[in-house]
Amino acid sequence: MQPSLFALLSIGLAALVAPVIANLAGEVGIEVPMVAIHLFVFYFGILADDTPPVGLAAYAASAISRADPIRTGVQGFTYDMRTAILPFMFFFNPELLLHDVESWYRGVWVIFTATTGMFAFVATIQGYLVTWVRWHERLLVLGCALLMIKPGWMTDIPGLVLLVLVFVYHRHRSIAGGGPSALFGKGSYPARQRSTG
Repeated sequence: MQPSLFALLSIGLAALVAPVIANLAGEVGIEVPMVAIHLFVFYFGILADDTPPVGLAAYAASAISRADPIRTGVQGFTYDMRTAILPFMFFFNPELLLHDVESWYRGVWVIFTATTGMFAFVATIQGYLVTWVRWHERLLVLGCALLMIKPGWMTDIPGLVLLVLVFVYHRHRSIAGGGPSALFGKGSYPARQRSTG
């Protein structure tokens, strides 16, 4: 796979913008390792391949499916929106990059809560957790995601407990509504009901 022009430009962008971000972070009292700052800038340069109007994969997919390339790119980006929050996660929590991790269990905990927070963020964006998520439940799941994405025990534990409660509620609602009996069993991913009239 050939690197795009934006990926190549992001390498130079990291060299130009990273010192500015480091100075700004230092002025507000945030201590961030340079590797996290460089990866933050580089990640957004790579993400340019996925967003319209640059998203080359969307143009290829729309040519195959004979769909509008911009709408295809926007839909693809909503599927991949979780990646836009990932650089902020390792910017504010360098332990995700395995930088200055206190112990192995701390590293496992940080990766577990970040992954679970990303799962909750994706459930918010897609609107699906075991069943379809209502708009007010989306706000609750988004709150869980933000609590777990922010590093620290004081936010991770409440976010995890809240997400487990929402998950159990959705699982119960799925079974009561005639949904699948096993979490990932046959038919566990329902199709949206469409009118044929």
